[in-house]
Amino acid sequence: MALGYMLVIVSKTMFLGVDVLGYASLLSIVLLIGGINLMGVGILGEYVGRIFIEIKGRPLYLIDEIIEPGNKDTKSQK
Repeated sequence: MALGYMLVIVSKTMFLGVDVLGYASLLSIVLLIGGINLMGVGILGEYVGRIFIEIKGRPLYLIDEIIEPGNKDTKSQK
């Protein structure tokens, strides 16, 4: 969205004239840096979330029953 708004502001300034000197370039840089910053925080949050899930120590799956080779009984003795 920032890139789209940046294009609107720059094209408006170029074709319709200068409203405030330096406004388009300053706003474009602020929007670009803000977008990069938010994307970086999102990627970092994704990593932290996955690390949090990993360190909980929960197994990836649960075993309901154990079938041993050579045993006709399908239920394990618990």
